[in-house]
Amino acid sequence: MQQSDPPDPATGTSGQPLLLVRHSRPCISNGMSYRDWPLSDEGRRLAVRAAEYVAGFNPRLICSSDERKASDTAKIIARHCSLDVNVVPDLREHDRTGVKWRDAATRRQELQALFANPDDVVFGRESGSQALQRLKSAIDRVTKRTSGPWVLVTHGTVMALYLARLTDRAALEIWSQLGLPAVAAVDCRNRRLVELVAEFPDRRS
Repeated sequence: MQQSDPPDPATGTSGQPLLLVRHSRPCISNGMSYRDWPLSDEGRRLAVRAAEYVAGFNPRLICSSDERKASDTAKIIARHCSLDVNVVPDLREHDRTGVKWRDAATRRQELQALFANPDDVVFGRESGSQALQRLKSAIDRVTKRTSGPWVLVTHGTVMALYLARLTDRAALEIWSQLGLPAVAAVDCRNRRLVELVAEFPDRRS
């Protein structure tokens, strides 16, 4: 679902909105770790689109994983909101250390297996269940110890796992829908997804 204006606030544990942001489009290179991929030129433009949307919620805290594509996205959002970025390493992607970048079809097959077998280490160094629990713990720490609205910049696989748990939808279905970037407004207190902006089209397209 797409929209240009923020929906009614999603209430977190203290009655404030939680926005989960999937990072913007990276510059992919097999010559470096996926953790170090920067945003592409298009990714920076799209991050600005997401930042304009997120700024409408008047966030009080912006956190990011320690992966560069996420921190680059968070910095663009932070500039629009006149805030600093807090690094929360546990917002990182499912750990796929040592796994080379795959073509789209192979990557989808790998993720389908990961989502279908959440307790198994299908590829990389972490199961889907472990990655989900890590993300949930990070969200709980941030929302219980600080005041919102919160913006947490994270990654597609863990975000799909988390939203699947909230909505009872298939994680692969959600992952397939998420663009780069995407923003989900979550009601933590009532454990529900309020709004999902799945993509932010490039104005140059």
